[in-house]
Amino acid sequence: MATDTHDVPPLHPNDPRVPAPGDVAVALLAAAGEGILGLDTHGIISFVNPAAARMTGFTPLELFGRDAHAMLHDVDGHGGPDAVGSCPLLWSQCDGGVHRIHGERFCRKDGTRFPVAYVSTPLWDRELIVGSVVVFQGVTMHETAEAKFRGLLDAAPDAMVIVDRFGRITLVNRQTEALFGYTREELIGRPVEVLVPDRLRAAHVQQRADFSARPKTRPMGYGLDLFARRKDGSEFSTEISLSPLEADGETVIISVIRDVTERVQGAKVLARQAEALREQAQLLELASDGIFVRDYAAARITYWSRGAEALYGWSRTEAMGSVSEEILQTAFPQPIAQIEADLVTNGRWEGQLVHTRKDGSRVVVASRWALLRSEQGEPQAILEVNTDVTAQQELDRQKDEFLSNVSHDLRTPLAAIKASIGVILAHEPPATPPPIHRLHVNIDTAADRMTRLVDDLLELTRLQSGRVQLRLERCDLGALVKRCVQGIESLVHARGQQLEVAPPPRPIWVTVDAERLERAVMNVVGNAQKHGWERGHIRVLVEERDDGVCIAVTDDGPGIPREEQGRIFERFYRPDSVSRSRNVGTGLGLPIARALVELHGGRLWVESSPGAGSTFFLVLPRRRDPAEDDTQKDERSEL
Repeated sequence: MATDTHDVPPLHPNDPRVPAPGDVAVALLAAAGEGILGLDTHGIISFVNPAAARMTGFTPLELFGRDAHAMLHDVDGHGGPDAVGSCPLLWSQCDGGVHRIHGERFCRKDGTRFPVAYVSTPLWDRELIVGSVVVFQGVTMHETAEAKFRGLLDAAPDAMVIVDRFGRITLVNRQTEALFGYTREELIGRPVEVLVPDRLRAAHVQQRADFSARPKTRPMGYGLDLFARRKDGSEFSTEISLSPLEADGETVIISVIRDVTERVQGAKVLARQAEALREQAQLLELASDGIFVRDYAAARITYWSRGAEALYGWSRTEAMGSVSEEILQTAFPQPIAQIEADLVTNGRWEGQLVHTRKDGSRVVVASRWALLRSEQGEPQAILEVNTDVTAQQELDRQKDEFLSNVSHDLRTPLAAIKASIGVILAHEPPATPPPIHRLHVNIDTAADRMTRLVDDLLELTRLQSGRVQLRLERCDLGALVKRCVQGIESLVHARGQQLEVAPPPRPIWVTVDAERLERAVMNVVGNAQKHGWERGHIRVLVEERDDGVCIAVTDDGPGIPREEQGRIFERFYRPDSVSRSRNVGTGLGLPIARALVELHGGRLWVESSPGAGSTFFLVLPRRRDPAEDDTQKDERSEL
């Protein structure tokens, strides 16, 4: 039979079966699973439920009447002393609000601490706050969820810091520990300003308050110059993104922090380089030479100066991105592969090129190349500076033509003078006065000197006009150098000089015009003999190198200033020091030597400094002759 609850008479309030209201409240609080504390306006514990006693390890009597802050909360989140004025247990009594606190730790009777989350609610009597109720629980029930969340944070590539609305750090990831040098326990519960440089902390507190009042997402790269501070006091440049998040009714701020020190330093370096390049570009724009830069791999033009526009007629827009050899139709004096090999080896190259302008006319330029390398040392670009020498070359051509004509015209009278003075000397009477005899000898010597000068002029003119054909033959370079040295031994002994020859350990076979190469080597060795000190030392080295075969002639003379080292290969040029000291040579020996070497595809240059002597390097490319292999096989078989 069903029972109708409406038929049950209500109990009278005085019925002994009805519990008193206070007993009901006590029973409910005692049965609660959360710890509950009642605090008066001084923070003194006035109520303790069994759960609170159980979680803290104190008996209710041990807690009752004691200062809650002193008993449970006299340390902050990272174990440091926490002033009572900043204790969150009393916040609700201060402002009358309900506060939900996370990331705090309460003390147990045995001295250990445990994490808690609690809510502090004020108790009102009419319009007066008469105390507060603190309901707390251990967060062990949230450990699984927190571990998963922390695992997600630790997987993030950047440092992440979560801060509550009061600026206290509630959670950090592993990258934060690595970046700042703090352990997680050292940061939890501390103000976020611990990660801010000292000089910026006061301003940061106000900035944080302003952001909390109007929270909104702030992405990285916001254009701010931000700095952070490590545990050891060092600072670093950083980017920080801020994202507000609602969690359990509270707003927390998620900060993602990235160390950008290297990028900032790199940006500063790039800025300095850009400024330097800008200044250099301004200087380049002022130059009248045709200057351009092309990348090394594809030879495409990446910079084209105003001087290049004026010289070639191509505008910057037309030239940029073009292959320089194609747009200028470059005519090279030697194979481009050899030029590029010299450029990679020496970092620079100089020579004459023929270019074609936009209007089809041709221009001869003195070209100077410089190889630009990357930080890793790889060839990256080529800077090319071209000076128009077309007019100068025309003047040189006219001068060469004049000298050639004059030289030819001089040959006949010189031959007549030489023949005549030879007859006179051969039939000179024995009673000829000595002064007259010396005049005859001087005439003969001068005729010889003039004949050599005319021969040199004609040879240089033929070389520079391209009218010389090499008669190539295979010869031993060491033996060729030995013949040259023997040719000047008398001059060396006359000045008390020592001449040392360092021959190669085995024959070096080369395919050259032996007569003309011998003349080039003789001119270089003779130059060392003329300009070396009396009783000085001359050394001639013959060796094989990666870039070919080399003859190096070193003297211990006065040396050549850097500004004159390029000019000594010009016709008739003699350094000032030589011109002031004595009249030595005609100034044609080295120009002829260089022309002969370059005709063989080689290079001749000098390395010198004042007071330290000079070394002339003559380098020839290896031209292998099939017979060379047979000879080497024969030599090995004989061994």
